[in-house]
Amino acid sequence: MASDSEAYRFTWLPSFSALLTIRVERRGSVYVLHAEHLGGYRSALDAPSTRRSRLLLPSEWNEFQRKLKAFSFWTQSRRMSVPENFLGLDGAEWLLEGVQPGRYKAYLVWSPGEEGQGGAFREACLYLLELSGLAIPPSDFY
Repeated sequence: MASDSEAYRFTWLPSFSALLTIRVERRGSVYVLHAEHLGGYRSALDAPSTRRSRLLLPSEWNEFQRKLKAFSFWTQSRRMSVPENFLGLDGAEWLLEGVQPGRYKAYLVWSPGEEGQGGAFREACLYLLELSGLAIPPSDFY
């Protein structure tokens, strides 16, 4: 990875809906978003995959960085994650990964709440959904 690059990927793995991935990356002063929603909203069989890519404005990138800092993405020592041997029957795994030269960090959270660190994590992920323009209401994310 080039010294002036970084990337983040949000993967949403719901129990009863189609997988979603959104990746944003910076290469120098160029910011790009790639999004993919596998299948339709209710089922992977409903519709073909939706893929989108677009350039981000520096202000959009900066806002995402602000949201990452709100939950201490790079500095948090305690990892928010799915507890070992946890069995969720209804909900979703939210995975947010980040990579910078020489650094990688990932957070795996089961259906994050709207308060505290989980809320800040959720807000950063939903901001990527907003930027993607995919037609999935944030209120439908669990």
